[in-house]
Amino acid sequence: MKKLISVFLATVMLASSVIMAFAKPVLRGDTNNDGDLSARDARNILLYVVGKKTIEESERELYDTDGSGIITALDSRKVLRMVAGLDEIPTEEPTTEAPEAEEPTTQPPETDEPTTETPQPEKITEEERMMRLLESKFLELVNEERTKVGVQSLEENEILHKGARLRAVECLEKFSHTRPNGESYKTILQGELEYNWLHIGENIAWFYETSYSSTDWTSVLSDKDMIDYAIHLFNQFKDSSVHYENMIYNDFTESGFGVVITINEDGTLKVACSHLFGTPA
Repeated sequence: MKKLISVFLATVMLASSVIMAFAKPVLRGDTNNDGDLSARDARNILLYVVGKKTIEESERELYDTDGSGIITALDSRKVLRMVAGLDEIPTEEPTTEAPEAEEPTTQPPETDEPTTETPQPEKITEEERMMRLLESKFLELVNEERTKVGVQSLEENEILHKGARLRAVECLEKFSHTRPNGESYKTILQGELEYNWLHIGENIAWFYETSYSSTDWTSVLSDKDMIDYAIHLFNQFKDSSVHYENMIYNDFTESGFGVVITINEDGTLKVACSHLFGTPA
């Protein structure tokens, strides 16, 4: 029997080339050594930093994402940035050979011949595909509700989406509109995720189910589960007056919705999300 428990919060604010070589192939940040980076790797690093997880000496190189020699929360943040597409994930095989310099040439550059090849679809992981399914279904439900009440639909904004993904991971560590570093959630939209806003708001929620026999949630959940989770989260927000107010606030024009899903070693599956609303300045 699965047990479903949900928690949620809402808020709204109105306002005016270095080449590195290694002897052994290592994907820094891949804490579970599965060949891929995910929010689970970022969480493992945070658990180690706060003393809730121990690692072997041989694993330190995996946890030391930025290669500084010290494992800190910055290593977890770098994993999240790579997952969100803000930092590049290394894909080349490591080498101990020095790079060769190309000889200069006086030949004119060759022009590309026109091609009729069909563009290849974006290659994404199964985890990413399933999260996108949940996110798109949720946003579809929100815009359907806004249409019902006579409010303009929200445009999806990629910066808000990336910020919401990062906020969802932070909510696993600290469920609050205050970030784990003590700053307001609004600071997620500064720096490389710069978003100049006139109105800004956030709804957050998490829920969990027990219990699952695998920590790989993509192997135990289906596309139907993703749709069901989207409907569940939408209904939870709709049934709360403060969250619903954000959802149908007429002055909001853009939004980004992000989720993170994880299964702990005890079999507890947890889903956390952030819905960022904005009106650009």
